Amino acid sequence: MNYANYEDAIVQGRKVRIIGWPTSVTFASPSTIGNLKDMCTLHDGLLTGSIRWVRMSSADVKAHAEDLQERQDEGEIIGKKRKR
Repeated sequence: MNYANYEDAIVQGRKVRIIGWPTSVTFASPSTIGNLKDMCTLHDGLLTGSIRWVRMSSADVKAHAEDLQERQDEGEIIGKKRKR
């Protein structure tokens, strides 16, 4: 999964999002999480269904696109550009 470009490539591109990701765990690739406790938290959440993928409605996708545009207009960098 493209964690660096999650907002654009996954949420906008695939129209799905992860819900229930624990706030205590940094949203990043599991391969970069070096803490066993955090890995167990993610594993348990995925097994129990408290962390899961959900499809977004067209209204949610549109609202998310508008939010991304506002954040970009304010100067926030969304995602990471890929090397050419």
